[in-house]
Amino acid sequence: MESSRPGALPVREPRRRFVAPIVFGLIGAVVAVWITVAVATSRDPEETVEAYLSAIAEKDVDGALEFVSDVPYGDTAAFLTPDAISDDWWVVSVTEVGREYSSSARVKAVIAGPGGTAEGEFEVNEYDDEWTLWDPFVTVRFPASPVSYVRVNDKVVPKPADSNGFESYDLFPGIYRFYGSVPGVVDTQRTGAVAAFPSEDPDEILVVPSTLTPAKDTVERLRKAVDERIDECATFTTPAPYGDCPFATDGDIDTPDGKRVSDLHGLTWKVSTYPVVTMTDDRSQEFSPAFALSVTSPGSVALSGSGEDTDGNPTTFTVNCEIDLTGLRATVDARGEVELTPFAGSGDPNLGDFDTCRRDT
Repeated sequence: MESSRPGALPVREPRRRFVAPIVFGLIGAVVAVWITVAVATSRDPEETVEAYLSAIAEKDVDGALEFVSDVPYGDTAAFLTPDAISDDWWVVSVTEVGREYSSSARVKAVIAGPGGTAEGEFEVNEYDDEWTLWDPFVTVRFPASPVSYVRVNDKVVPKPADSNGFESYDLFPGIYRFYGSVPGVVDTQRTGAVAAFPSEDPDEILVVPSTLTPAKDTVERLRKAVDERIDECATFTTPAPYGDCPFATDGDIDTPDGKRVSDLHGLTWKVSTYPVVTMTDDRSQEFSPAFALSVTSPGSVALSGSGEDTDGNPTTFTVNCEIDLTGLRATVDARGEVELTPFAGSGDPNLGDFDTCRRDT
């Protein structure tokens, strides 16, 4: 239920069904997970939750984790750091609202920020003479996107090398904004503030960045990466260079005088002109979003070699071949480095269904 206070942050009460809201740019959901809390017997459940939240608000990560019995580690804990905690919220109230047993209490907490208030509920358990927080974290997932990093508030983390778009991260309760522009790399709108709080039904926040516009320096790095890929491909002496190369012949050549040459051998590729490319955010492929390459000035390569013409005579030839970049796309990391990735847009040159040299197909 949303707060009645004007401009309040979104608030969610516990529900009995799982919902995974996807966030495009502005987040319209509040996420929650059950929490269990830890404190010495000198603190009751309310004081435990208050101390835990106060430590988070003060960016005292070690102090907050002292109240947690099972601390996350590895990639999952990448955002349990001071940089990922915003400083524009504070604790308003902490109230015990019920007990199931003498050793298990439910505690409601209210926090406030520039946009209003939000509330959530914690489960606090006593074990071995101390109150302990169990799983007091909110789960957030970043599906695949054209950038190979994720950002939570001011914390930027590269996605794991084996990232498949299903990595989940733990966050402390609090107020969060995701993504946002990285100067000199990409421009994008940061998401609106979302209150991440515990709840009886653990929900997972799915965060997708708004439209990404590459910076000028990033486009220049793309062009350098494309030129380097073309140069590498031009070193091959085969009809179809390997390695997602943007030019190939299927084994036959049409010469300028109208003859078709086959049985090709002694081949060399030479770059005539490099293409001029730019890049645009492309989410058309659900499981492999990336930057699409847009050609503003086409490029070409020359293929020279020997073969047998249609009359059965040996011949030499040199033909111009197009550079076709529809089979490549790009991703960008937080430093602006560009990685070219294959995209099934124009066939597989190694299967013989990709030809940029034939004049008559």
